[in-house]
Amino acid sequence: MKKILTIFAVIAILAAVPVSVNALTTVNVDSQRDINKGTVNQIMTKKAAESAAFEAKIEELTSRYLNNIRTCEPLHYSQHIDIFGLKVDVNININGWVDNKCKYELSGKVGGLGKDIREVFDINISDEAISKFEPKIECNFTQNDLNIIVAAILARNERNEVLVSQMLESPEKKLTQKKPELSPEEEQLVSLLVSGQACKVLNKEELMNNFSELMNSGGL
Repeated sequence: MKKILTIFAVIAILAAVPVSVNALTTVNVDSQRDINKGTVNQIMTKKAAESAAFEAKIEELTSRYLNNIRTCEPLHYSQHIDIFGLKVDVNININGWVDNKCKYELSGKVGGLGKDIREVFDINISDEAISKFEPKIECNFTQNDLNIIVAAILARNERNEVLVSQMLESPEKKLTQKKPELSPEEEQLVSLLVSGQACKVLNKEELMNNFSELMNSGGL
């Protein structure tokens, strides 16, 4: 009888072991799932915080740039662009306030066109001849003029944000919609720049002579 009881006890223990292991396994899986979920949530929360912090820094930097334009902060900027043979040099110098006006000096030069542009527009002018065109522009902006510039930049940025949002919502409409019209702020800036009151081409006569030479040579 004692042996039979012992056998039954062993069988009961053996039968109970898988149950205990399964229960323990279930607890471990659930625990691991909770741990994984918590880790993912922590990562997502961290990424969201980092993204928000980055966007805040971009907004702060943009605000500073706009404020620098509005207050005529001195700036010296030059860039060389070379893409598919199109070579362009741009120079911008903001020299601060001179006689109560913000002095800008700008120059641009095309050093080469590249074969694609030449073929599409059928241009036979040499790069050497084109490089002679280097307009030099001087602008003297009042405080009100600088306010117009900043307002136009803000309006353009807002319009671009709307266009990007619309494109993401309906990409197929991007190809069919007409070119957006200028905002009132942008139109005011264009009027300011083309009026000749704030900006003038310093080497206008030289540019006209170069253009006449190209016309007479049949380059255009």
